[in-house]
Amino acid sequence: MLWDPFVVIDSCHLERVQRRFLSSAAYMLKIVHPPHNYTPVLDALNLISLADKRVKANLGFLQKLIDGSINSPSLLEQVNFKVPHRATRSRVPFTVPLHYTN
Repeated sequence: MLWDPFVVIDSCHLERVQRRFLSSAAYMLKIVHPPHNYTPVLDALNLISLADKRVKANLGFLQKLIDGSINSPSLLEQVNFKVPHRATRSRVPFTVPLHYTN
């Protein structure tokens, strides 16, 4: 299970924890990297960023929900499938409802 924060500030806190870890790992393992760019460290340790990991986990969950591997009709009914009334060039499979608040 992967915790995906709803609020941006919580996501920033998680990223800060990962950056501290990567900074320590780079120092201990003598991995050369530009200041504040931890991509070379992620590559050297064969890791992905927490943000990318959350996106991958969310997409995997959505795939399982849609193909029926996860049986949750209440969650499935909240997915807004985009079904065009006529053929269009748009390839967007979902619609995101507009909200004015968090």
